[in-house]
Amino acid sequence: MLNSPEVLGIFAYTIHAFFWWYKNSYAMKNKKLQIIDNIKNFKDVFSICIYGKDKFARNTDSNLLTNIFEVDVDDISSIYVENSISFDKTHPEKDINYSWQSVPIMVFSDKKTITTRSSVVDRLQDLREKRTIFFFPVYVNSKPLNADIICNFCADNILNFLPEDKEINFLKEQINYLLLSFVSYLADLSTSEYNLGDFNYMTRIYTTTISELSQKKGYKLNKKNPEKLLHAAIKGFCYFLEEKMQFRAEANLMEQKSYQIFVPPIEKRSNNTGANEELSPSLTVFCEYLQGLSCLGDVEKPLWFFDNHQEETGELCWLIVNRSFYQDFSEFLKLRKKQPIKKIELQRELKRQNCLITYERKQYGISRKHPSFEKPTTCMVIIKNELLKYSR
Repeated sequence: MLNSPEVLGIFAYTIHAFFWWYKNSYAMKNKKLQIIDNIKNFKDVFSICIYGKDKFARNTDSNLLTNIFEVDVDDISSIYVENSISFDKTHPEKDINYSWQSVPIMVFSDKKTITTRSSVVDRLQDLREKRTIFFFPVYVNSKPLNADIICNFCADNILNFLPEDKEINFLKEQINYLLLSFVSYLADLSTSEYNLGDFNYMTRIYTTTISELSQKKGYKLNKKNPEKLLHAAIKGFCYFLEEKMQFRAEANLMEQKSYQIFVPPIEKRSNNTGANEELSPSLTVFCEYLQGLSCLGDVEKPLWFFDNHQEETGELCWLIVNRSFYQDFSEFLKLRKKQPIKKIELQRELKRQNCLITYERKQYGISRKHPSFEKPTTCMVIIKNELLKYSR
């Protein structure tokens, strides 16, 4: 498992499914947790996609690593419709079982390719964000689903790590045993007073992990949050392996591999302003534009621009209504005799240089309550300190 980033990633999502809702709901009901970071504090209701050209590989990987229901190991490459959501039905949304909680559920199609434009993908995301459903979708597909809210894992890359057919049964039994033991451990922590220290550690693992990572110089909370949550889930699972199962060496190795896979290296940036401008002249001129808007009085500032908006992460940001700013910015470029910059190219560069917060479904914008509008609207949320690095 540890030799394959894809296997560890898929397994981490299954652990996350058990762990995340337990931490935010089941543990809270037992009233032991004094401080709990509610699910709304993280804009990270995300899913995974297990994709690949080889149908046997993607179905087998899904059943092995995410299917917690009964599986016929002699037919492990088949997905059972009674415990999944099939796109092949006329109304796949009717397959949604609202009693499923805290478990991965496979979403698949034998006849067509699922896309991010599929209505069911949007429907599931909306229901999860509204906290109407509490299961964790696993899209099993021939192609990856490219969206900020979906982590993709290639099943074709796992083929070399799968055992012989006769050993798959034993592997599935081992995985099920570990998962069942982990769930039992979490339940015991909530009912045993003598485990209060372990309980506090486990229920705060997401908060402490992200806090530790965010304190590292150059490491941004808004970058790849789903991967950070997967790493936090693995850290909790490794604590269980070490404390309960006495697998200390295995736990240490798994946590190291998780860090290497899910925590990207810090990108070093030059302090030389000229180097930054050469790297991204579009961000230099856009920074100049926003600084000019910030200097305007309250009456002169356009309604679609808001200065010093504070995100839940603590970052000070510029908030710009996505549909409104570009015409004014284009006029600014003309006055400065600058080359035109396409809106999509600017947004891509902002995102590539980690200046743009994109937690949710929208690729370059987030629904926010802008002070100038009664209802939430799609905005670009630009981190001031990041973009100011490109200031002249």
